[in-house]
Amino acid sequence: MSELSRQSGKLDINIEDDVDFSLTAVYKVNAVVVDITSYTATFIIRDNAGSTDALLTLTEAAGLTIAGTLGKVTVAITDEQAIFGSREMVYDLMIKSPAGNDIHLLRGNCKSWSNGE
Repeated sequence: MSELSRQSGKLDINIEDDVDFSLTAVYKVNAVVVDITSYTATFIIRDNAGSTDALLTLTEAAGLTIAGTLGKVTVAITDEQAIFGSREMVYDLMIKSPAGNDIHLLRGNCKSWSNGE
């Protein structure tokens, strides 16, 4: 679990093709968990930071779970979604407050690989 003390935490991740992947981030400000009840969340993987085309997009409707009072956002990529081939990408986990403020909770490089089976 990644506990963040500021916006836009940086964490590089590795995703193996055809294997479930999970990541949980906790939103904190000055070491205090922020209640994110009524927030929305989006997780996007792209080829590179300048790309506008998403390789994978997850929301609370599919793939993301928000535990509001705990400040947690959990990302769950299924084995069927985790088919990127051997490549390097980038990702961004964003939350949006009820007032419409975007918060880049977590972002970084995303490397995928195939185990060759």
